[in-house]
Amino acid sequence: MPEGKVFSQSLDSLPSSSLEKTYRLDTQTVNANAYELSLGEINASWVKKSSKELQNMRIQNTKDLNKAFPGLVLRQTDHAGSIMASIRGIANDYYRDSSNPSIAIYVDGIPQDPSLFAQELLDAASVELIRGPQGTFVGQNAIGGVINIITNTANNESSFYTSLQDSVLDSKAYLSISTPLFKNYLYIRGNFAYNHRKGTIKDDSHIASCSDTDPNALKACQEGLLTSHKYNENLDISDNYLGNASLIFAPLNTGFSATFKYAADIYNGHGNNLGLNDEERANLKVTNPIFIKNEPYHAYYGVRDRKYPDIFWYISDTLSTQTYAFKLEQIFKNIKIANILSYQQSDYAELLPSRDPTIGDIWMDEFRFIADYKSGGYSVFGVFFQDALTTYNASSAKDKKRVSSLGIFSEHKIVLPFHFDITLGARYSYDASTVSQIWRWTQGLPSNAPTKISTPNKDNHNFTPKIAIGYTINDDLKLYASYQLAYKRGGINLYPRIKEDIVYRPERYHSSEIGLHSSLLDGEIALNAAIYYIYISNKQDTEPIPFSSPPQNRVSNSGTASSKGIELSLIVAPFQDLKISFGGTYGQSRYLNANAKLKGKTPAFSPDFSFVANLDYNFYRKNNLKIFANINEAFFSKIFFDPYNTKEQEGYGILDANLRLEYDKNLIFSLYAQNILNQKYDNHNYWAHFLGDVRNIGLSLSYRF
Repeated sequence: MPEGKVFSQSLDSLPSSSLEKTYRLDTQTVNANAYELSLGEINASWVKKSSKELQNMRIQNTKDLNKAFPGLVLRQTDHAGSIMASIRGIANDYYRDSSNPSIAIYVDGIPQDPSLFAQELLDAASVELIRGPQGTFVGQNAIGGVINIITNTANNESSFYTSLQDSVLDSKAYLSISTPLFKNYLYIRGNFAYNHRKGTIKDDSHIASCSDTDPNALKACQEGLLTSHKYNENLDISDNYLGNASLIFAPLNTGFSATFKYAADIYNGHGNNLGLNDEERANLKVTNPIFIKNEPYHAYYGVRDRKYPDIFWYISDTLSTQTYAFKLEQIFKNIKIANILSYQQSDYAELLPSRDPTIGDIWMDEFRFIADYKSGGYSVFGVFFQDALTTYNASSAKDKKRVSSLGIFSEHKIVLPFHFDITLGARYSYDASTVSQIWRWTQGLPSNAPTKISTPNKDNHNFTPKIAIGYTINDDLKLYASYQLAYKRGGINLYPRIKEDIVYRPERYHSSEIGLHSSLLDGEIALNAAIYYIYISNKQDTEPIPFSSPPQNRVSNSGTASSKGIELSLIVAPFQDLKISFGGTYGQSRYLNANAKLKGKTPAFSPDFSFVANLDYNFYRKNNLKIFANINEAFFSKIFFDPYNTKEQEGYGILDANLRLEYDKNLIFSLYAQNILNQKYDNHNYWAHFLGDVRNIGLSLSYRF
């Protein structure tokens, strides 16, 4: 890698000493292509947070990364594990599509099912966000960006980490173990977690359990419509068990490694479907839970039963995900060759009488060849294959959708004279979609049966080039400009409203960006900024199908749109024991030549302005003891939840703070408060209010050796 000062920094703790700084600006590298490259080698906008920085902010799940990464919008939806993710006005879809991510997640080079976006950050060493299209850099064709999670590696030293925490909203326990089985050859790592959510929404329905004397309740229990529960128990409760284990064969000094990894995530709960009306949102209490007054046939969390109108029943979410991955890697002096094969199965069910489980099976294989040159250039070449099968009615196995994708990608940076460099990239993609059958919902009452109309196939060929130019002014300042074509595949709607809705076309992007990376005042300040403009044609939007039961969605092409804005990231270490970071985005995402109802509107989950700010202050130190105060603020301007801008959340901010005691860097005790001002806000409001977390106060204790 090229020598010299870096252009972006993270601030990590140093060993305890009164003569040393608590914070420093460290060289930062990106691992998105499974090979470390310094920021000076990447002509793109990105940000990286170490595990220590995330722990200081008490960020333990990917759904909370919008408190650390400016411009990233994350919203829990009405399904377990599902997150609406958006950046630069480009969002993942509403529906659970495992094959068409706008923002991709990688864990140690393993691409993740994008419909299961919410993940605990088990044993993460760092997390990085790379903005903009990344189809020439990684296998998954992510048009909005990539979130890359790098976990700690195994070595000849055994390690142990445990953490316990309890708060008003939840209780959590973590355990991480790493040890060599045969030194210099074979290693094992394991991470385990349990998360119990206590909930905030009271059940004031006066139906105590299935032993209730109400005759309608007894009838409903006999037919399996009512879930047993305690009177006045919180409705939005859940239990989450998860873990992973890795077996690593890596003979010392050979550059070769073979890793087998198994991960499991089991969720049982009620909270993700709990939509509230205005009164329930204000009182955090459900007395007469009818979800949607104007659309009574859309049954979500607790609705009046149609057969027994004097009672209501509960929906429970269950989600079970298992991932198997096998990674082979060979490192030479400046070359890395890697292949990652993975299989992921997810079984998601809403325990409704009318809805069967949804099962997803995804096979993925990604081959990468990476060369890093002494001149500062690099070459990336890769092949990616994915086969995603989704079964929507698992008990009858009638409704199946398969998407197969092949991607061949390459990117090369060439260092030129006079401090210039040029990056050239390209991607060829082939996507094929098939479905078992297509149904059309007739407008009218849900009793009108859907009609089978066709069984089409759809495939797409796409070629997307990239060019970027960088100019290194000096060791502390670099400028770059890039232009890239990108696309989001087209496909088939399983439940179209009319025949013209069956097929939707690929969404196409012209993405341009100008940015800088800098280090100022001898490393005391790191400043990074970017200006971007994106033109979108065949914009894809997802909307519910009227009168479908259970509710279904469809994707349609709405016309053209644009997204433009500026991003800023600033990190300051003004003196020995203080670190301040700030990041903000300001821009506009709007529909252009769309239908009359959409023209000039703002796409869903695309606020014009957002920022994150964090202060970490070591205000006391003596011997091996340090005491820190951490304050974090995340703000989002008005967010719309639908493309027609009929559902919205006004601008709001979330203020968090914690006080932590660190002894010898191994023992940490923390008192924390999240959403201190108890700001009530909607994570999602497409059908009803799906609340974000209210105020939470808790304690945690962790130990590492």
